[in-house]
Amino acid sequence: MIAIISGNYLRSGVLSPPKWLNLFSPTSTPRASRLWPLPSTHSPKEVMAKAKEPSQWALKLCIGSESKLNLRSLPREMWINVFESMESSSDLLKVVLTCKYFYSLAIRVLYRNIHWLGPFFYTQNVSFWKNHAPSVVLAPTSLTMAICLVNQMSYTRHDPTVGIVEEDGSWTVMPGAHHSTIPPPQSTYRNPHFSKKLTFYASQVMYDAILKRVSSFTKLRELVFHLSELPDTIFSTIKLLPCLKNLSIQYCTLPAIDLEPDPSFSELPLTELTLWFNKGEPDTVSKSNWVYTLYLCTAKNLRTLRVDWTSTTGRFLSQRNPIAPIAPLRTLTEVAIRFPPGKLWLSDEDEKAANDPLTAFLLGSPSIERFSCVNRRFQFRFPATVLSKLNFCCGGAASVVGLLNSRPVEHVQLSDVERDLAGVVHTLQKIARLKPHLQTLSFSMHKWDEEILYALVDLFADVRKLRIKFTAGFIQEQSLLSLGARFLYRFPQLETLQLYQIPSPSPDAGDHHASPLSRVKQIPHIEVLPRNAPADDDDAVKEFLSAWRRSCPSLRQVQLTERFVWRRAFNGDEWCKRPAIPSASKISELS
Repeated sequence: MIAIISGNYLRSGVLSPPKWLNLFSPTSTPRASRLWPLPSTHSPKEVMAKAKEPSQWALKLCIGSESKLNLRSLPREMWINVFESMESSSDLLKVVLTCKYFYSLAIRVLYRNIHWLGPFFYTQNVSFWKNHAPSVVLAPTSLTMAICLVNQMSYTRHDPTVGIVEEDGSWTVMPGAHHSTIPPPQSTYRNPHFSKKLTFYASQVMYDAILKRVSSFTKLRELVFHLSELPDTIFSTIKLLPCLKNLSIQYCTLPAIDLEPDPSFSELPLTELTLWFNKGEPDTVSKSNWVYTLYLCTAKNLRTLRVDWTSTTGRFLSQRNPIAPIAPLRTLTEVAIRFPPGKLWLSDEDEKAANDPLTAFLLGSPSIERFSCVNRRFQFRFPATVLSKLNFCCGGAASVVGLLNSRPVEHVQLSDVERDLAGVVHTLQKIARLKPHLQTLSFSMHKWDEEILYALVDLFADVRKLRIKFTAGFIQEQSLLSLGARFLYRFPQLETLQLYQIPSPSPDAGDHHASPLSRVKQIPHIEVLPRNAPADDDDAVKEFLSAWRRSCPSLRQVQLTERFVWRRAFNGDEWCKRPAIPSASKISELS
């Protein structure tokens, strides 16, 4: 699921006001303003207009100007709007440390998204929460945790590779008496006395303190457990969060449960639940922890479910588990299912048996509009009454084609990579025969070939959003300049165009935890994007967009590299470059 950006670590650091903040009064001009010679006056209209622009302008405005500016002359809400528009947490941190007035306004914005990616991320945060808990405890709305609870039963002798961290930051090697100072805040640390790396776990006392702190974040809307060995107390913590809408448990070891399934999970306020790549016990085990966790699916307002499809999951969701019967999940509108990897999957003759629980589950959820599947290598053979409201589907070509007939699908995302152009065209032709008027089309190919555009203009002239990703090659400058006159004018309703190169998957890469896309075969780079490629030159991109002006007036968003996107609000508006927002936790980047 989730790609962690290093800059977000700043959100979880200790941000106590430095002593030099006392040098400033709330209305004084910060000394740092001497470094930024900016205009001295900005009207409220200018501030509101610029608040939608990149955070660098907001940072410069907040830093100040040569003349004194009464910071309180603008409403607090306006400043907060500026702070919220800043995409970089490092920029926001600089604003927080500018003066006491900005500290009081921006500190809550800075702490809305917290990432505790190891025990030391939390220990460095303890003093801040103890000093500011009453005033800032309602600020966090999103929390990502990757902290493992130490399992003492797993270690029977001295283990120099395991460190147990206490709440004060001290740690000991499991289970000896070696004591050390706090190492750098990272999940592993090389012990100078041993050749292996140290992996740090939270002690039971520390983890209890963490969950107590989490339960105090009563405005938390999103909670992610990632790469963790979890205690059974997480479920009681989840029930203490009245605003929790999005719960994600990924790559975790589920806790041992000595309890019957909890029917009170149906009262949870969850609307989105993700259970990817977790280790648990099958339902043949008495009081299975996996069945206990699956009861989270019974939340009465659940709209989105992403889950690994196993025999346990199939029996549970198809209401075929006599020990843990549940009602059909009729509120679901979006489902993503990860099947076992292809090498472990059933042969074609066993397909009917494999489909039966899935068919029963989907029949009980008639409101599903978005369906995604991972690791599916052959067609679904559902009756027409299954997924009758399907509007978006994502998966391998064979799986998607099997879902298009007799269903109102308008958005298609293919997750597998075709090695040759002929294979891509053949797949697109099969889709066009069933759905020639698609609104959204996304697919990947091995090497960029301009010939693919000739097929697209003939097959999908009504497309509004088009994305083509490729792992090798690049688009020549002359081709980009003439793209509008040669091809794009044939898409009169095109609003979003994404043509960019992506890196080939690594040989050891498995399914990504946050991207429900099928595993693709490793394809080595034959050609790499040169540093001076036209898509990397801002002036060149503006020239391309200007050349396309008459050909595609409906175009609003263009992406030619993986990192940046160009947008405009209306025809004739100026194109603006923005960082491409990572959408790893989303099923689709287009719709």
